[in-house]
Amino acid sequence: EFLVAPEDTEALTVAYEIYAKFKAYAAALRIAISLADTEKVKALFSACEDEPTKIQMALICGRYRLFLDHDDSTLEDYNSNTKLSEFYLAAAKELDTLAPKKVEDIYKNHLVDSAVVTNSYVSNLATTFVSAFANAGYGKDELLDKDNTWIFQNKEHRMMSAAASLGLVHLWDHEGGLTAVDRYSYSEEPLVRAGVALANGIVMCGVKSPFDPALGLLLDKIMDPHRETRIGAILGLGYAYAGTNKADIKEALMPLVADGDQPTDVQAFAAYAMALVFPGTCDEDISEAIVSSLMEKSDQQLTDVTIRYMILALGCLFLSTQEKADTLIEATQALSPIVQKYAEIVVGSCAYAGSGNVMQIQKLFSIIAEQADDDDDEEEAKKPEEETDAVEAKPLNHKAVAVLGISLIAMGERLGTDMCKRSLIHILMADHVKKGDTFSGRAALPLAYALLSPSEPNMQIIEILHKLSHDGDVHTATNAILAMGVVSAGSGNARVASMLRGLSSYYHKDKDANVLFVVRIAQGLTALGKGNLTINPLQSDNQLLCPSALVGVLGLLHSALDIDKTILDSYHYMLYSIVPAISPRTLLTINPQGEVVKAQARVGIPVDTVAVPGKPRAVTGFQTQATPLVLSALDRAEIIGKHQALTPVIEGIIVVVEKEDKAE
Repeated sequence: EFLVAPEDTEALTVAYEIYAKFKAYAAALRIAISLADTEKVKALFSACEDEPTKIQMALICGRYRLFLDHDDSTLEDYNSNTKLSEFYLAAAKELDTLAPKKVEDIYKNHLVDSAVVTNSYVSNLATTFVSAFANAGYGKDELLDKDNTWIFQNKEHRMMSAAASLGLVHLWDHEGGLTAVDRYSYSEEPLVRAGVALANGIVMCGVKSPFDPALGLLLDKIMDPHRETRIGAILGLGYAYAGTNKADIKEALMPLVADGDQPTDVQAFAAYAMALVFPGTCDEDISEAIVSSLMEKSDQQLTDVTIRYMILALGCLFLSTQEKADTLIEATQALSPIVQKYAEIVVGSCAYAGSGNVMQIQKLFSIIAEQADDDDDEEEAKKPEEETDAVEAKPLNHKAVAVLGISLIAMGERLGTDMCKRSLIHILMADHVKKGDTFSGRAALPLAYALLSPSEPNMQIIEILHKLSHDGDVHTATNAILAMGVVSAGSGNARVASMLRGLSSYYHKDKDANVLFVVRIAQGLTALGKGNLTINPLQSDNQLLCPSALVGVLGLLHSALDIDKTILDSYHYMLYSIVPAISPRTLLTINPQGEVVKAQARVGIPVDTVAVPGKPRAVTGFQTQATPLVLSALDRAEIIGKHQALTPVIEGIIVVVEKEDKAE
């Protein structure tokens, strides 16, 4: 954690060799994945002769979305996540959470003082999202199952998100899910067909099927005459093949990015979809196409709100690659001044994502602090000029992405994250929002906190966000509410749910309809998967950072940087960008035959046992429970009793074998 390149890679390589030598294959696999070395991963599968251990390794790769080609069909099934839906529902059955959750049970309006009156279309759309989030992956949903006309109660562009919600309800169900979505694919309404295209991609997100149904269903639609259908198919392909590096997607979407005749949003979403499929690959062809497209655009086109997705895609192609992005950062100098600074910061912060690099964090802090004074002087000097030329395009707000970049670099490294939580609050003091000020990082501050602990309701952060949710700046308040949803996503945290109910009462008037919509979304995120799901990109006890999951979370947070023109306008379907980050929070134990078995587990707070002699307990303050069970963000588990696990990190789906009888 505390070594710099190239020493960190050398240390990990030595650890990998030691683990492999002593046949600790699951531990060696995690290091091979963190080194981003697919050849080492394949070598471990070849070297391992124990079938149950191979199954466990395939499950770890599947959770990380690292799909390999296996000769053994059993390993292929586990690695490709085709059994994920079955296991998830088996755990839900044991935990008694199979019954569909009603929206009223989440809103609990009877506990709210004032009657909530809203625009019915906005309210219906919020209800659709909340129901989809709460019932994600369960295949049953009160709204869409009982009422075939519900989709059509969402007028105009909202129908697209309503139809796409079917995909989230049937998440990972590659057999029944596509059939359930198909009944709307022949609708006369093009927006519903666009939503169905997006739903097909969402169903297949994180699942690799040998038949490639998403490619067959969506490939023709990327050239559809309707713009929304094209966008639905493009994003659908991005979600369906997130993290797979599938060449067919590059072949299909590259021409769209390069085609200057396409609408800007179609080009931007095509770039973002490719970033989902090829995160951290440093693909030169795609990055060149995106940079060329940005260079060709006029100043007016560069102010389009979707340009930020194109720039984010550029950064995500170089996710966690550090120095490899230097050439691209130099190339951004040739871009228009409107996006140049913004692009440079996005690419730089993505390149050092999860590294905890202190120099890069300090650089971003200096960008936020230094320019506070300079901008004031410039504004004063330019005032008469601006009055005469009001139509001049303004540069994108680079300070907002600098704030987000600080969290992006610090995340995953424990000490850096703690320091970052304390330092970020100073931005509030250094950065006051003035009327008409376009350069302020204040609105991004709640999003930075959200990125530091997604699906991890840390009460210190929740309290800060709750204060910011009453901020005088509406953009900051709205983002703080959304951030509360991201931080508590899938936790069902009662304290956060109570705070959000209070906010729904506070923002109950018609003029606050948009803020109330975001409150509802936050309530839906808190109830994600009835408390059985997480959107945290960090896995394996925070050792691994899943790139496709991080791109998904960043898609939502970058949308929120201009929330009035994205999520609160016609691009509300970008709320589904968190789908690649969704994975089960439940701990489920199976035997080598793939049958669910009950095992005893100690669940408690983890203890650092490095260099402690003997066999110290890995958790303290524990309770003994039977699996399946739901692990909170801070909990860790260890298997006890007659079973033993084949991996040192106990999370997700675990293969257990019975201990051999021998004298203790």
